[in-house]
Amino acid sequence: WESKYSLNTGIDIGLFKNRATIAFEYFNDETKDLLYDRGVPSNSGYSSIPQNVGSMRNYGYELSTAFLPVIGKFQWRITSNMTWVQNEITSLVDGRQEIANSLRVGYPYESFLVYNFAGVNPADGRPMWYDKDGYITYNPVSEDRIWINGIMPTFYGGIVNSLSYKGFDLSFLVQFQKGARRYFADAVVMGRVGSSVDRNQLLGMYTDRWQNPGDMTWVAQPMNGNVWLGAGSSTRAYSAVSSLHYNKVDFIKLKNLSLSYNVPKKWITPMKIEGITLSLTGYNLLTTTTYPGYDPEFTGSDSGQYPSSRSYTFVLNV
Repeated sequence: WESKYSLNTGIDIGLFKNRATIAFEYFNDETKDLLYDRGVPSNSGYSSIPQNVGSMRNYGYELSTAFLPVIGKFQWRITSNMTWVQNEITSLVDGRQEIANSLRVGYPYESFLVYNFAGVNPADGRPMWYDKDGYITYNPVSEDRIWINGIMPTFYGGIVNSLSYKGFDLSFLVQFQKGARRYFADAVVMGRVGSSVDRNQLLGMYTDRWQNPGDMTWVAQPMNGNVWLGAGSSTRAYSAVSSLHYNKVDFIKLKNLSLSYNVPKKWITPMKIEGITLSLTGYNLLTTTTYPGYDPEFTGSDSGQYPSSRSYTFVLNV
């Protein structure tokens, strides 16, 4: 079992006859005996078992607001909810500093231990990495790997705008997050620059690859079977999992937009109809992100996953 200890304190404020309300809260959650699936020998019949491995802390702030900038025949309401959060592993079992290349004392839950990609050598097209001392190397070893923040965003929330005028109602939700990184699996599966010839490749593997001395690019010279054929020392495979493949999944999304119209009763009362409402709603209409995959909002691996579909719904309610 896990044990959780929570501290929450906050303040609620109402202004201008509650046309503006603000709720601010500080939270601090301490989790003891943190459960984590640890790998076990395959001859046990299981791949992993849940085990108490340490302690974790979540702390931060939540801000909820509601404003009525305009009231009357035309009304406008804005509501928002935003969270700033820090997550940290505070201790691990038996005094260990890390477990399973994903838990590290002092780092967020599910961080990543990876090689530190340094780009492509413009002189010969070889991929480069940093070693533990910050120098360029072509063959990094396990001691050269670094920890980078993982899947937990440090800031996220949403803002809803609602407007109404003479039977028309318009509302839209903008959702956002910042601070998380995710593994861009397709960049590994389809970004092998010559190490595999039996699969499709990302377009950039062809259009942006190194071709001539002086080329400044992030795509290394193709290497057959990851074997370096040029002058100089050999190199680790370009597709070796590194910081290159862990991308920020910051985004701003227009999550949904809805427009509805309530037909005036004076138009429909002669037809003995109590009410008619027409509404049109769109979902996942717009996404702004630097994530190179299809959709920055996913669970598990994004390899082969379809992005959130854009859809539209029309409803006639009588």
